[in-house]
Amino acid sequence: MTQSRPFNKFQSFSKARRIVRTVTVATIASCIALAPTAVLAKKKGAWSVVRTQDPITGRTTCAVSALDRLAHMRFARIGALYAVVENNPDAGLLVGVSSGGRWRIPVGDILWRVDTQPYRTLKAVDNPEVANTGNPALAAAEAAKGTEPPPEEGAGLQANDADAASSANEPPLETYRATIDATMERQTALIAAMTATATMASGETAKAMLAEMREGKALLFRQQAAAPLYGLPSSQVYTVGQDTNKGHKPIPIDQSFHDGLVACGIVTP
Repeated sequence: MTQSRPFNKFQSFSKARRIVRTVTVATIASCIALAPTAVLAKKKGAWSVVRTQDPITGRTTCAVSALDRLAHMRFARIGALYAVVENNPDAGLLVGVSSGGRWRIPVGDILWRVDTQPYRTLKAVDNPEVANTGNPALAAAEAAKGTEPPPEEGAGLQANDADAASSANEPPLETYRATIDATMERQTALIAAMTATATMASGETAKAMLAEMREGKALLFRQQAAAPLYGLPSSQVYTVGQDTNKGHKPIPIDQSFHDGLVACGIVTP
């Protein structure tokens, strides 16, 4: 009986260790989202190809992104940001930054620099139109347009003011409606920027950014709001590039990036 106590204690310790390990793995799994087709990417390199196909609409996308790595797995974490070059079926070439994980966070404006090139500021308000599709906040803003009742024409005007208004090029009622529409447009743009989970450049800007990357060796980026321009300095100013076990490092633009561009049909071999 006296010899069984150490053995029982060892069994209890082993069981507790297995429970802790299981809970830890489950916690990590809940904080990451495996990339759809880059889960078991075996090629070495900083960049992975991520392809998706909507099971309902059949819509396909292909993107090249510098995801996190663990052994042969590639994954995206909640709260982390990732550089993305995307071949989008609706918007064409998109270059910028997306949040990762199962639950996405707003990204905001981004500071972006390749090698010693002048840095760029990617603004969320400049996102392509496709970014507004399916956004419930934008749908509510659109639904609110035109619901504000206009004032009665000439209401609140003195006689002389009414005469002056009637002789103006644009009637007061139309001016009021135009002002309301312009205000709602600005509010909608701000809502889109504040809720966007990716900040992406399109058109000629995206082409210029891609050209810099194809000629460059390393990429740095950071949320613009992470480091204030006044007051006490923030350590977030150094939160740039890729998060590694040795701290944040510039993202190497290696051969895996160029191979990914070819795989997504963004450039020809």
